[in-house]
Amino acid sequence: MSKLKITSEDLGKSDYDLRTPLHLAACNGHLNIVKFLVENVVGININCIDRWGGTPYDDSLREKQDEVSAYLKSVGGISG
Repeated sequence: MSKLKITSEDLGKSDYDLRTPLHLAACNGHLNIVKFLVENVVGININCIDRWGGTPYDDSLREKQDEVSAYLKSVGGISG
């Protein structure tokens, strides 16, 4: 079985709606993944803006992911 090689660059890229893995993890309440991305991806922009002007912090607020919102705010997360 082969292993998947993921680089930091892959984890910071966005899709066609400018949404990143951090946006997706935040809106779905995956605190462990949010922490991993913030703490391990070199140069990650925690306040990246998607097509609709939202940040991962905005997503966590909208979806009522309180633990994720609190964490993102504690590391400098802001609204878009």
